[in-house]
Amino acid sequence: MPYTPKIQPKLLIPFVFVVPYDKDGLDDADVQLSLARSIHIHGQVGHQEGPQVSDPRAPEFAEHLELFLQMWISICQARQQAGYTTMTFTPEFGPAPYMPEVPFTRAPLVDLWEINLWMFDVFKRRFNATFWAKLLKRVFEIDHRPVRLSWAKLLKRVFEIDMEHCPNCGGELRIIAAILEQPVIEKILTHLGLQARAPPRAPARGSQLQAA
Repeated sequence: MPYTPKIQPKLLIPFVFVVPYDKDGLDDADVQLSLARSIHIHGQVGHQEGPQVSDPRAPEFAEHLELFLQMWISICQARQQAGYTTMTFTPEFGPAPYMPEVPFTRAPLVDLWEINLWMFDVFKRRFNATFWAKLLKRVFEIDHRPVRLSWAKLLKRVFEIDMEHCPNCGGELRIIAAILEQPVIEKILTHLGLQARAPPRAPARGSQLQAA
């Protein structure tokens, strides 16, 4: 049965505030134990001087964002290996005093709802890229049983599309990423001068004959 996690709000566990803010810190035994025992992701990106960055979209916090994304995906992988099929994630950027304010006016620096939606979308894309790539890899693996052909071999037989070997060098191909978002797919196809949408289906021949 494929791993089909659901993303929904649940219990918050803000243990990530004490995680070392460098990539080497992820290899720490205590950090790995915490990741393996986590049951929910509290989606808030911290930094060296506080529990929450002012805006996770800002380039100056790109390394912090990547570090937390790696931790969150590690938690998902640990849950999957433990046999669970559901993972919960709550984007939890909070208001003041977590969010910095403009001096004197106390106006928030960014729109809180906006950055929480953005954080959810970023995590969802990373989650899909990680787990759906593995699922697609299973789909295209060679099935060695003689009574059944793999999807890759079926595609080659029907459409003459070889999903296993490079058309230029003949080397073995492997899936390293999967693009699942429709706007991204349409943008790529449009840039390449290809149709971004499938052609409309032709009407049934019977209806044409009746009209005639």
